[in-house]
Amino acid sequence: MPGTNARRSGPPKHQNSFAWVPASADKHNTLQDKVGKLDLRGGVCAKCYEVIEWKRRYGKYKPLKQPAKCLGCNQKAVHQAYHQLCPPCAGSRRAHASLESRLGALPERQRRTAQRQLAVGAVPVSLTARIERSHGPTAVADAGDVTALLDAAVRRALLSEAEADRLTDAIASGARSEEEVAAEWEWAARLALPTGGAAVDPRPSSE
Repeated sequence: MPGTNARRSGPPKHQNSFAWVPASADKHNTLQDKVGKLDLRGGVCAKCYEVIEWKRRYGKYKPLKQPAKCLGCNQKAVHQAYHQLCPPCAGSRRAHASLESRLGALPERQRRTAQRQLAVGAVPVSLTARIERSHGPTAVADAGDVTALLDAAVRRALLSEAEADRLTDAIASGARSEEEVAAEWEWAARLALPTGGAAVDPRPSSE
């Protein structure tokens, strides 16, 4: 009898010649038939689709028995399992319908920044970075908007959270334009000084 450390050669013991089918012995499983006909591609990225498709393929998919509450409009308008936003809210926010729950896992400051950016219809920068790290390139909007600029100003201590919220509310109400705020804070960010501060010439003095 060969030892336990002997190198094994030849084909594997189990060839896996056919795919596993959930509840294959149950010929009248109407639930699996209905789940197999669902279109799971709507409102999700490729990574989330693979996760949900895996659940369906191996009999782990659990469809909703009744509509779930949308985290955007607080209406019972979510009809697909593993989704957090209804299609209208996902379209208006330009966000993945199944990734909205990731906001709860963010730290407090990043979560407030994400909520502030969602309020003006932009995809959160911090959430976008997390999505791109784990899901690859996504179809979300670029981070080079005024909300990203305000977020950078908050990170560099050029602007407080309250002031950023006030500017965001002013933009949302129409009191100030995005171009005006972006031009003001882009200049301040380049100088690394608060707005209204004196610009310092980085070159050494000739005296």
